[in-house]
Amino acid sequence: MLQALSFALTVTSPILFMLLLGYAFFRYGMLSQEFIQSGSKLVFNVTLPCLLFLNVATADVMALIQPRLLGSAIVIILLAVALLWLFSGSIAPAQRGVFVQ
Repeated sequence: MLQALSFALTVTSPILFMLLLGYAFFRYGMLSQEFIQSGSKLVFNVTLPCLLFLNVATADVMALIQPRLLGSAIVIILLAVALLWLFSGSIAPAQRGVFVQ
């Protein structure tokens, strides 16, 4: 149990730290709204797809394939997306995709 908590904190704490740092930089005027918008476009349209491609390209797929786990994950993801899409009716269409993600 403690090992799982330690692993979760090890993975999430750098992300939380970066979020807090970004907020502080924005709050003290070191980042502008324009930079945030262009930086977000760069991250989501270029660097994140490259990172995902590199991770998939170097992964040992045969070691990861577990049919039962894979089937369960697919069903859960499809149900979650369908439910979120149904409950996002009151959100503006331009923001709906962001909400579901």
